[in-house]
Amino acid sequence: MAFHELYSIDGDTIVERRGIYRDKPYTITVYTGKPADVQYVYSLMETVYNTGEHDGRKHVRNAVKEALDIEL
Repeated sequence: MAFHELYSIDGDTIVERRGIYRDKPYTITVYTGKPADVQYVYSLMETVYNTGEHDGRKHVRNAVKEALDIEL
């Protein structure tokens, strides 16, 4: 299943689609924040999802280290 089929941005929240309940889409809120922060978190979630859990976490950690010039 593709990332965009499971997760979506709804205003200032990221929601996960869980299926249909009583003929209506059933979703849960994953993250709520400022619109710019929501875009960043959504992008990070997509990166981790598409590269796999372990490799995705490593990729995100390295990107954060590089951006902040720190060692984790």
